[in-house]
Amino acid sequence: MEELQEEMAWSNLAGRAVEQPRRVLTCFWAGQIAGLVFLAAWVIAYLGFRSGEPFDWPIRVVASFVLGEAALGSATALVWVVGILVNQLLPALFWSMAFAWVAMSPRFTVRMSTCVSLGLFIGLASMWIDVFFLIPPLMGVLHDQDLWWRHLPRAWDWIAHIAYGMSLGWFFAVLQPRIEKERVD
Repeated sequence: MEELQEEMAWSNLAGRAVEQPRRVLTCFWAGQIAGLVFLAAWVIAYLGFRSGEPFDWPIRVVASFVLGEAALGSATALVWVVGILVNQLLPALFWSMAFAWVAMSPRFTVRMSTCVSLGLFIGLASMWIDVFFLIPPLMGVLHDQDLWWRHLPRAWDWIAHIAYGMSLGWFFAVLQPRIEKERVD
């Protein structure tokens, strides 16, 4: 009977989310900050190592998911807003909720090492699933070409996704005691 309850505790995400709304909120904010770290890692890479292209090239490529090849032409405010919003509202939000699914488990211990390790796993999973399995067919359907694969180097892609994952775990561990602390009235 105890094993069945334990198994149900892992699968009852909706129930755990209702019981732990502050944990979900913590994961949300950690994911949003980590999404910005992801973009910052790309921008820093282009500032320091990719001198032939503009520093905001990765943001343009992210925006091209919605705007198509027109986003690559010039850095307008619209391109920047769309690039940041696409990053924050699609992958950063989804993967932070994947992190939440594990972090809300009764077996998950909130320690910096476990949070960063889980974040690293999430970052690597996001690279594999998003970049190798989701983006190519979606970009093919939307734009008849995969602008992500054509315009961004894979080595920096790995680094940015690892930075996303590890910062997701780190920010979760840092924000968790602040957001989840109980009010004493």
